[in-house]
Amino acid sequence: MRKPIGAALLSLGSVLFKRYNARLLTSKKAKEWKLPLPQEHRAWVIKTDITLDGEQLSLVVLAKETFPYVPPKIYVRPHTSILKHPHIEDGGRLCVWSSQVAFNPHDHSYIHTLVNDAHKMVSKTIKGQLDDDFENGFLSYWTNANPHTIKVSSLNNLQRTPSRQIYVAYTKQKGVVFADSSLELNSWLERAGVKPKYRNITTSILISLDKPWKPCEYPKTLGEIEDILIKQGWASDPLNKCIADLLSVPKPFPIFLVRVETTNGIACVGMSLETNALGTGNRGKTYRKPILGNGYRPGKVSNKVLLGRSRNIKLNGVNVDRKDISWMLGRDRNKALKDLGEIKIAVLGLGSVGSGLLPLLVRSGFKKFVLVDGDILEPANIGRHWLGEQHVGQNKAKACEDELNRMFPWVEVDLCSQSEWFKDEATIEEIKDCDVIVSATGEWASDCAMRDLTEKEDIISPVVFCFTEAHATATHCFVNMDGSFDYFDLFDSTGILKRPVTTYQESTVEALPSCGGFYQPYGAIELSYGHGMICETICNIVHSGEVDSNLKHTVWVGRKSLVESTGGTWNSDWVMAHGDPEQGSKIIRVEELANGV
Repeated sequence: MRKPIGAALLSLGSVLFKRYNARLLTSKKAKEWKLPLPQEHRAWVIKTDITLDGEQLSLVVLAKETFPYVPPKIYVRPHTSILKHPHIEDGGRLCVWSSQVAFNPHDHSYIHTLVNDAHKMVSKTIKGQLDDDFENGFLSYWTNANPHTIKVSSLNNLQRTPSRQIYVAYTKQKGVVFADSSLELNSWLERAGVKPKYRNITTSILISLDKPWKPCEYPKTLGEIEDILIKQGWASDPLNKCIADLLSVPKPFPIFLVRVETTNGIACVGMSLETNALGTGNRGKTYRKPILGNGYRPGKVSNKVLLGRSRNIKLNGVNVDRKDISWMLGRDRNKALKDLGEIKIAVLGLGSVGSGLLPLLVRSGFKKFVLVDGDILEPANIGRHWLGEQHVGQNKAKACEDELNRMFPWVEVDLCSQSEWFKDEATIEEIKDCDVIVSATGEWASDCAMRDLTEKEDIISPVVFCFTEAHATATHCFVNMDGSFDYFDLFDSTGILKRPVTTYQESTVEALPSCGGFYQPYGAIELSYGHGMICETICNIVHSGEVDSNLKHTVWVGRKSLVESTGGTWNSDWVMAHGDPEQGSKIIRVEELANGV
């Protein structure tokens, strides 16, 4: 027995009956139509004037228990086979509205628009008027045709258009992974934690199409792929070799990639072959699969013979996860990646400020880093550090490298695990080779060493100094572009900030139960605003090659309530020079340093 129908579903049924003479779908009819209808769901049938193959079509409006907050699904019955008409998915479900369509869940009048749109869609799609949508939504229809496939990833640069030979690794840990070069593939797998003996790298093919296939055009044999490459101008010898290399993979189902240009961007899919060229004989096997190696020793079939024997090899569609930087960091729309990808950044100091910059910089598009820190991550650091408990006891620089490799395997890291980096010539040389240097140590000795190297012109790259005031109530970001080092005008000779944003009557540090131990209390939330400000500054440096005077010194000023709750006030000297921060929670750009400070 069905559960009592809710008020929202009763209202929906009333609306559909009055407007379309819709009838409640019975359990018996749902079973006949092979339409799942759990007890908590309700569905109504609307007869239409549309016919297909001599049968009158009906629309089924199915509402789940999530109605009215989730709109009903629309099905067509009798339904056609999947992929015969666009927008008719598995089970006859119609893809009417995208998730971007807004509706008022408390006003059921939108149901009329939904039903009318569904009617128009069915009418047009069975007439072939929407067949171009097969191309626009190529990836969705490919996935519908191949719902369950093995795990395949592509690191390939799909902005490159030519069909070409590429590299592939068949692994247990990461599945099948493709890349444009063996060096790139090896590096990625190493950072991803795949040991060399499990990589099994070989060659494959990437086929580039300037127009998507429709479902009826999906290739069924390897011969169709060979014909595409011949039409693209591939000579016989390179073609024979690529096909032979593909078939010689020591895996039962070799895979290649297909790059597809659509009106909505680039898609990447794959196809697997039903066999390779290494097997011989079918004795004792129920399914007599094609044997390409008969008459030859394993792996000794000539390229020409392989090409002739392989034309009828069957193909199966494979879904591919794009893991190239262009896709993961902007779905091919992030134009800034081209400028940022080759920039090398040194980060000196990987505490709460420096470590928190790393994931933001990577997601902005930077992928080359030199990390410098000699400290060990302690349990009490976790509350405001990027790293988690699993890295406690490790060197901060090494732990950050490990975490970057785990989260972003394409990132390249050079490491220096020394606290006093300025004593190590190798580290200084690494830093000098960087395009941007971020000094986030919060240590006066380190900043002074950087000043000396810059004044000697040993370091000519932009230096971004960043530090926090007490309780992280203000975060400063200062850029030195030309060696003038106005930065040191902010401090006295011992490293005390001359004009802080905030002032406190009492000490802001807390003692620890250890000899000379102390710490500055603040949390991750206060820091997060400053992290964004600093990363934005670094991106501006790279994009413009210079920094305007009003961007040279930027300060994130925290909320006034935080300052007051920690026993502080706005510093009157700061207010006189740069204005009242009022309620705080703002970025202040210090255009010039008044009176040299």
